[in-house]
Amino acid sequence: MKRMAQTKNDFAAAQNALNNDIRERSFKSIYLLLGEQAYLRNQNRDRLVTAALGLGSVQEAGDCFNYSRFAGENAAADRIIEMAQTLPFFSEKRVIVLEDTGFFDKGANDAAALSEFLPVMPDTTMIIMSEAKTDKRSKLYKVIDKTGFVLDCDSIEPAMIGKWAAGLFKKAGLTISGADLAYFLDRTGTDMLAVNAEIEKLICYKMEDGVQVPAAVTREDILTMGQAQLKDRVFELTDALVRKQADTVFSIYMELCSLQTAPQVILSLLQRQFLNLLRVGELSGKMPDAQIAQELKLPVFVISKRYRLVLSGFKKQKLVSLIDRMAAIDTEYKSGKIDAGAALEMLMAGAAEL
Repeated sequence: MKRMAQTKNDFAAAQNALNNDIRERSFKSIYLLLGEQAYLRNQNRDRLVTAALGLGSVQEAGDCFNYSRFAGENAAADRIIEMAQTLPFFSEKRVIVLEDTGFFDKGANDAAALSEFLPVMPDTTMIIMSEAKTDKRSKLYKVIDKTGFVLDCDSIEPAMIGKWAAGLFKKAGLTISGADLAYFLDRTGTDMLAVNAEIEKLICYKMEDGVQVPAAVTREDILTMGQAQLKDRVFELTDALVRKQADTVFSIYMELCSLQTAPQVILSLLQRQFLNLLRVGELSGKMPDAQIAQELKLPVFVISKRYRLVLSGFKKQKLVSLIDRMAAIDTEYKSGKIDAGAALEMLMAGAAEL
């Protein structure tokens, strides 16, 4: 009986069906993991690989004779078909992983050949395709939907992401209230790779002082971590401005804008970073880093690992010029002649001219 196409409300059912395939070792010939949720695609890809090949971890796959991976431009239908027709070596399955191949793009090369091959592929081979975007109108998609299994990783609902995130905290021995979890996810968004990364940072932050578990993650913790990350990004923006790396400056600026960071906050942090850079340069050679850190009320590693790296190869006059320009722009902003957004853009444009 043909499996019904996955709808937005049945991700859990589809995931359970895939889990059942793994548990019973009753694999389909091809699995298509699609969508922007790379975390889910990668997780399910690795689980399928290890289960089909009987490996302890996905890292072992690289040394396995029965495992092949093709990605991007390296994925050609003739090579994939040749490998798929090769019998596995002392194993039940040969596993082929295809990632971001572009086969589903309109008029994509090799899509027709794969569409013809998949229905007659030897049952000793299993193909796992992981694609951020697919054209569900394409013949290749329809063939996979009919003969294999499709898991739409973008159809997961926000409530499930919240439940999953709470589970990650719980696994680490941390609790978080429903309100604070909602606040956390509102700041991070719903991309599970990004959420997972932010949760790992929060876990490390809570554990670095030897906190006893179970412990609660509070809104104050979330704000503290957010402020620390903002300072890190603004420092990277400072570095890029000094080095005249226009693309990096623009990229970081757009990221900060997407996070709805107020321009006046960025301006204030930039001004502080430039003044600190100048002060570190002036004190270098006069006192050790530990004393400079104490003077500026900063961690020693910030002085030795960050500020010195930015200062290397740059003359004091360049920093002085940037600080003077920032002071002039700041005056215009505070006098009401320009708004904070315009002030920030003037600073970035001016830095490129120095």
